[in-house]
Amino acid sequence: MNDTKPPIFTGNVSLLPGDASRFQFVYATQLYHSFFCAYARISADINQNEALIKKIEFRGLTYKGCLNLKIVKVELDSTSELEGLNIKMTLQGDTDGSSSPETQPKDDLDFGENGLKIMKGQYLNIFRELIPLYPESNVLDKSRAFVNGHFDEEFYVRDGMFVKPKTDMPDGRLFSEDDYIGNDINAENFFSPGIKCTPGTSKIIW
Repeated sequence: MNDTKPPIFTGNVSLLPGDASRFQFVYATQLYHSFFCAYARISADINQNEALIKKIEFRGLTYKGCLNLKIVKVELDSTSELEGLNIKMTLQGDTDGSSSPETQPKDDLDFGENGLKIMKGQYLNIFRELIPLYPESNVLDKSRAFVNGHFDEEFYVRDGMFVKPKTDMPDGRLFSEDDYIGNDINAENFFSPGIKCTPGTSKIIW
């Protein structure tokens, strides 16, 4: 990503003491024909120009669709070039038969007593990463396209008995124009499984 500035379409998250108990909206996506939103509750010590973030708790809610989405983990994203507080949120479709639309990661982001310092005017950027339905699957193979009766349509395509991965890249990443030009890749393989998407960006205010 060449542009390090935040997009013009953003939300806000407040660090004011009166908002410390709220789970505030930070991200939305649509996967498996299900609409999903993520929320964050932020504990922080603030002064005029900087804040020390002590802890961020995440919750997710699937609003529509036949498959619930779950937050597998959240972690700081040190690879992004965007300015601000960058967090990677890993999602997965829930094929375990859970009837609850609410989800939370196993671990919250806990920065301890010293906290994580941010400056006034910075942004919270949520980068979504999607992993296949098949448990701990690092390789896309048509034998793993169905999990507990659910077809993994984000990573595979099918037509009758024909099933194939949407991408043939060995590391599971999206095709880019550089991958396509000058390589032996058929146009029919030029799919986007939605592993990653546009980040959710919120201005941090207090």
